[in-house]
Amino acid sequence: MNSNRQNLEIRLWNNTDDVGRITEILHRSYAQLANLGFQYYATWQGDEVTRSRLESGFSYLAIKDQLIVGTITLRVPPNVSGCSWYDRGDVASFGQFGVDPNHQKEGIGSLLLKTVESKARNEDIPN
Repeated sequence: MNSNRQNLEIRLWNNTDDVGRITEILHRSYAQLANLGFQYYATWQGDEVTRSRLESGFSYLAIKDQLIVGTITLRVPPNVSGCSWYDRGDVASFGQFGVDPNHQKEGIGSLLLKTVESKARNEDIPN
């Protein structure tokens, strides 16, 4: 892992951020899986889906040298659903997670995961 995290900022998404850039990052970060035949929605979703997912929870961006290079969205109850585990009132989940392939292996994905794990621990989720 490259420890060069200079000029890297992890911050909450806001509605003035470039949704097209975020969609592009998701497409690019999942491209290798798509080439193997996996059909994750992030491989082909449009900007309107990206925006909707960004609005579904606490969405964070990794910004490096003023460019969006990564994204992740944390969903906490009651915005978590889909299976019996997710339907529990004490379970959070994350999705829409990707790092631009040009910036993978720099520790950015790990920082995004640590950010949402910390946020989930600090949310008032009953257990």
